[in-house]
Amino acid sequence: IRHAVEGGPVAVFHLRPVAPRQLAPWLSGPQVQAVQFAYAYDKPERSLRLKVSPQKTKVRVEVFGGLSIQPTSAWYSYRLRYQIEGTPLDRVRFRLPTRYAPLVAVRSPAMRSVSLAPVGGDPNAAMTEWAVSLINELTGTLDVTVNFATPIDSTTAELDIPRPSTEAPEGYRAILAVQNASRHELTMMKERTARLVALPQSE
Repeated sequence: IRHAVEGGPVAVFHLRPVAPRQLAPWLSGPQVQAVQFAYAYDKPERSLRLKVSPQKTKVRVEVFGGLSIQPTSAWYSYRLRYQIEGTPLDRVRFRLPTRYAPLVAVRSPAMRSVSLAPVGGDPNAAMTEWAVSLINELTGTLDVTVNFATPIDSTTAELDIPRPSTEAPEGYRAILAVQNASRHELTMMKERTARLVALPQSE
């Protein structure tokens, strides 16, 4: 049974279940590991009926975000690494605040095209959603990069660091690194870091 499909025996007639390892003389190691059900028979009249259904898609996402602050600009770079199991996906989606939408560039080796629209179809929506269509249906690892820059000057008092939101029912983890190559002094605002954990620079 393929990895994207779940199945199980519904009706078994004149068949004996055997351990998959007993198939080693006829199958390679990876093929044996892929066997979910195996049967032997001694009588000519036999039957087996399986129930088959698509597996649930499981998605985990790890986001690495980098903010590089220069004298006249702030450069944002995100890598969204998707781990996809079960039924393959042919597109992924993520959201960012609408004010960044005209600035964002999206790239992926597996990308066919990308489109964006305000959430809910409201042109005044606070969030915009990007839909990344893939060249082929995919399981395994998918990397999507998101980059944009905003201007800063001597009057800039705060910089927001938006978090890309995406569907990740199996888990979402994010790491943020900030580099300061400007003449600004940086201080993290405590009211916005309550759920953040500082990491050593060695990590």
